[in-house]
Amino acid sequence: MLANWIFTENLRPFLISLGWFVGYEFDPDDWTAIRYGIEATDQEADRWFEYEFAGRQRAAFRLACDPGTSVVHVRVEVPAALVPKVEAAIAIF
Repeated sequence: MLANWIFTENLRPFLISLGWFVGYEFDPDDWTAIRYGIEATDQEADRWFEYEFAGRQRAAFRLACDPGTSVVHVRVEVPAALVPKVEAAIAIF
């Protein structure tokens, strides 16, 4: 499992990239579900939002806001072959 954080404003582009990696078409309905799903999250209180992209491959991820900051914590599970791509995406975003 990969675990790190990204800036909130970069969450959507990060998820679009994650979708590309697994062959999943990230659409407006996904974004709506995720955007509202993370509102009640809190990394410090261990309240996470879980979601999955199932395309040619699977990406399961958990997201949690860091209250008082512009950061979203991410935990991503992908096949081993995709780990370097996801690590790069996290570093970029």
